[in-house]
Amino acid sequence: MAIPAYTPTTWNPDAAPGISAAQLQRNEDQIDAITTLLNRHHGIVNLRKGGNDSVPNTTLAVQTWDVEDDDDWGGHGVGSSNVDVEDPGVYAVSATIEWASNATGYREMRIELTTGGATWAMSRVPPLSGIATIQTCSGLGFLAAATALRIRVFQNSGVALDILGGGNTVATKFSVARIGER
Repeated sequence: MAIPAYTPTTWNPDAAPGISAAQLQRNEDQIDAITTLLNRHHGIVNLRKGGNDSVPNTTLAVQTWDVEDDDDWGGHGVGSSNVDVEDPGVYAVSATIEWASNATGYREMRIELTTGGATWAMSRVPPLSGIATIQTCSGLGFLAAATALRIRVFQNSGVALDILGGGNTVATKFSVARIGER
């Protein structure tokens, strides 16, 4: 959901009789400055998987996301793996993966900057026995404009293992929120 463009006010001598033009213009300039600050775009991108996704044994696999619950700034194309950061700022990034039940090996998840594949945050967990393993990873920090983020996962259970999506899970998702400026 895009925020409408702000149109600055202009001085109207008939709008406030008894106030000097200079004082009125200063007041209107202050209102314009405050409104501009309040209208700065924060926004959120919330993504999910429409169905299960198989991850091969001992392979780092970049995840794609085909369901957009929110995309305030157009940072994600359906079926893409990346979320593109439009404006520089402080971002909160979170990913949750629900792995199918398998008690062997470990599960790893990385939030990566696509430029050079640098890891921004990482999580490694042992699997649970007899039930799905839910894994979460998050990061908070400054991101420059034109930065792209993605989720990459790894598992070493000995066999291909599903990440649960669609009606099989409520846990698997990827969220990127611009929460402020530096």
